[in-house]
Amino acid sequence: MTPEKSSKREGGALSWLAIYREPVVLRMFFLGFSSGLPLLLVLGTLSFWMREVGVDLKSIGFMSWVGLCWGMKWLWSPLVDKLRIPLLSSRLGQRRAWLLTAQIGLIVSLALMAFADPAKSLTLTAALALTTAFFGATQDIALDAFRIESGSEEKQAAFAATYQTAYPNARILYASEKDFSTENRVRFFNNIKNNDYDCVIMSHDQFGKIPQAPELQQRILQAELDTVEENLEVLRSQGKDISRTMLKGLEKRKFNLEVKLEKIAYTIKNRKDDVVDFRQMGIDHLFVDESHQFKNLMFNTRHDRVAGLGNSEGSQKALNMLFAIRTIQERTDKDLGATFLSGTTISNSLTELYLLFKYLRPKELERQDIRCFDAWAAIFAKKTTDFEFNVTNNIVQKERFRYFIKVPELAAFYNEITDYRTAEDVGVDRPKKNEILHHIPPTPEQEDFIQKLMEFAKTGNATILGRLPLSETEEKAKMLIATDYARKMALDMRMIDENKYEDHPDNKASHCAKVIAEYYNKYDAQKGTQFVFSDLGTYQPGNGWNVYSEIKRKLTEDYGIPASEIRFIQECKNEKARKAVIAAMNEGSVRVLFGSTSMLGTGVNAQKRCVAIHHLDTPWVRHEVA
Repeated sequence: MTPEKSSKREGGALSWLAIYREPVVLRMFFLGFSSGLPLLLVLGTLSFWMREVGVDLKSIGFMSWVGLCWGMKWLWSPLVDKLRIPLLSSRLGQRRAWLLTAQIGLIVSLALMAFADPAKSLTLTAALALTTAFFGATQDIALDAFRIESGSEEKQAAFAATYQTAYPNARILYASEKDFSTENRVRFFNNIKNNDYDCVIMSHDQFGKIPQAPELQQRILQAELDTVEENLEVLRSQGKDISRTMLKGLEKRKFNLEVKLEKIAYTIKNRKDDVVDFRQMGIDHLFVDESHQFKNLMFNTRHDRVAGLGNSEGSQKALNMLFAIRTIQERTDKDLGATFLSGTTISNSLTELYLLFKYLRPKELERQDIRCFDAWAAIFAKKTTDFEFNVTNNIVQKERFRYFIKVPELAAFYNEITDYRTAEDVGVDRPKKNEILHHIPPTPEQEDFIQKLMEFAKTGNATILGRLPLSETEEKAKMLIATDYARKMALDMRMIDENKYEDHPDNKASHCAKVIAEYYNKYDAQKGTQFVFSDLGTYQPGNGWNVYSEIKRKLTEDYGIPASEIRFIQECKNEKARKAVIAAMNEGSVRVLFGSTSMLGTGVNAQKRCVAIHHLDTPWVRHEVA
């Protein structure tokens, strides 16, 4: 083995340790130590000291009650979130300010307790122990929030490990990929059920694999079905004045809910006793990072002609989250039960605001007799009709919920469950964005296709685009089809038909390759790296032509960039391969990394040498752009 190969092998074997050298992880280690120390001193060392000086067992047992501070810290945790500490919060951020305050209180109370004599002044010792416990619990509140806000999902395992090392009394379970394999999943669920963990850390996908109690699913879906049937009765009573589309939509929704309920009834009937579901795991609270990914929750409405409401069917991912939150709410007989963390809580539609209340304030909605979206909209929103431009640049009438009414009441309702922090509050150091918008004139083929696309949008004649006539379902989604074609056309005509259209020197792929090469050469001495984002034409091994491979071909053939320095995140089939590519980006051995928003966005920290980020097709969803 050559020295070079030996060095590479050693670096690869030890590369996993790199994360523990990162400042944010090291910070968690020392903060975890400071968190565990007060608990150890108050509940352990103090009892031993009191026995040594001859304090009776009854008093020692009574002193252990100060440990309840850690169990009751939820009482003043909202205060730690909302109350700003003069001078400190503006300079250090909310979390750091409270951490410093709590630690100063701990230092003072521990120092005073060290000079107290339990044998002579038991009351003073008890008061100091209570003060220490209070500041220790307060420190834990601030630290828990600080830890969640400090890093990405890929670092949570390291956070858990360092936190547990420094704070041995905290029982933390981190879910790995192996834990959720088919053969290990049941054992992992039983582990959560049978052990009293303080915290269980897992990804969104892993959380979605946890079975939910079928009885609870049945109750929730039955309530949705009742609302749909109520809406149907109202519509049928209106006779000819109703929209046939609206009626068919509700009937389809009713049918889908009935099918789901039949499946759940079958599951309950044939259930095995050894199946562990979320209700049996004893989870007390959910901290949901990137909570906007669960915004597509089902809702019922009779407003079929109102634009901008989103998909009332929702997603299974969001529905599973609702089941889990309802489980906690039923156990506690209270609202909330979860903390949603997001940079874009409300991004696109009015319904997202209502769905936050549906998740977190069901009892309050019921108290106000708000049982569906229409009831909520009738109180807080105003529907108007106005003129808008459509995709063909024609003026059309659109009905939307454009205005909020009863704004003070809605704001007060929203403030009950919402808090926000700016980058300045949490001390995030963000670089200034230097955004450059490249205007690329359309090629002759694109010009021709634009005219076809406009004609299709006006007439609905799909044969103009070289496809079969639209079906009844496709007719309803004509604008979506037109938009999809427009996005593909703007990226590359070969996205429409790779056999019909050819490469062009003025297309987006050629322009992008040129810009990437310029940055590559400009920052070659520093091994500067670049990201290329595209949600269309993504790389799929052995699946024909794609934009990723085309740009890579241009970079290697036209600009002489080594193929080994250009990678696609989709090539990584497991977490090990993914981490290796990210490490190579940070080292500068991989200089250009392609990926989609979902795969290369949240949780990827490969930006240490980054000099440019290229977006071939900007996402339409606001949180994805952010």
